[in-house]
Amino acid sequence: NQVDRVLRMTGRFICITLAQKHILEHISQHFFNSKSWLLRYHHIQTSKSFALPVFAFVFTKITMKTPLIEIQLYNNADNNWLRFNDLTEALNAIKQCQMTCFRKYDFKQKFVAGSETPVIDLYAENNQNNRRYQMIVVNSVTKYRNKPFAAFIVPKSRNLDWLYSTPAGRQQIIASAKYTTVAFIYLQSDEEYRDLEQVKSEMTSAVLDFKPVNLSDSLQIPFLSSSEGIGQVVVRERSASFIIEDCLYGSDNEWKRRLRFDSNPNLIQSEINLVSNKTTNDLIPDYSTLENDYHGVIVAGLKTHFLATENAQPTDNWLLIGLGGGVLTMKLIRSFPKAHLTGIDIDSEMVRIAKTWFGLDDTLTTCIVDDGIKYLQKQVEEKSNDILEIEFYRVIDSYS
Repeated sequence: NQVDRVLRMTGRFICITLAQKHILEHISQHFFNSKSWLLRYHHIQTSKSFALPVFAFVFTKITMKTPLIEIQLYNNADNNWLRFNDLTEALNAIKQCQMTCFRKYDFKQKFVAGSETPVIDLYAENNQNNRRYQMIVVNSVTKYRNKPFAAFIVPKSRNLDWLYSTPAGRQQIIASAKYTTVAFIYLQSDEEYRDLEQVKSEMTSAVLDFKPVNLSDSLQIPFLSSSEGIGQVVVRERSASFIIEDCLYGSDNEWKRRLRFDSNPNLIQSEINLVSNKTTNDLIPDYSTLENDYHGVIVAGLKTHFLATENAQPTDNWLLIGLGGGVLTMKLIRSFPKAHLTGIDIDSEMVRIAKTWFGLDDTLTTCIVDDGIKYLQKQVEEKSNDILEIEFYRVIDSYS
């Protein structure tokens, strides 16, 4: 109240702070709720030896119809202001910045062979809910004297490949490039990037924040990439819980469609090769080949079993619990066309996705929306199925 009393209109109150939680929340709530102040939070660059991020909070006395907080973070994906009308979102942005600074300081203090930072999220301009990049900085198991530091831009469609999504894969990339420390930059499938130069421009500042402390500030960071460049991903459908995307792999114009859940975005729930429809030129699922994945192992194992019993085309009743994108269901139908297959999924939306995007033909199978375990209990009593396939990822705690 004293600050408000002594300042005239457009006057400023400046607070230099480490923004500990109790200070950040108390001072922000006071000025934000009064609706008479423009709040601007500046993240200040400090000595490399200082671990804690320092902020300058500038409160400008002004009549505001709608409370507004502007935040400038020097280690976000760009150098522009982030604007918030929601106090919780603004405070989360500050806390995310603090966590990134802690990770950076801890990683740079001492070279630990083979170590990695946690995943660092970098957000788009003016939207803290819209993640534009992710970054993981990795130390090699071997030091290379003349190649201390580089960045590697991972193509859009390859984020979940073993090479880029696992520590062992990233070490293989580093061993091939022969750099001591590499910052892996992950592009987001639902973000647009003009070219590699745009990515370099937007990410240079964030990458430099993680360069080893013994390197010169004038060091030119080499940005590496694969022959695919930024890659190509087309988002077909997105909701609050899932994303369906078509991804271009390699230089052979090979497209794949995949389904991912937001609850576990690093796991591909369903994936299928795509081919061009000669009539419409649209990309459609291709079930003519059997990929070398666990679906292929299941189908091949069943084929081997039935061939061994001299029953290559069984006519039994099959029950598949966990429909997902319907990929396994269609592969089973194509491989065993005389079998009577029933697919169960607890989510009606999954049945729609399987039909719309993954080519599930419900004239060849029966699709039922139900709790798979409860449905199975009924089937045990009726003894109406000969083969049971279970494909789901989570065990519900309430079931014993």
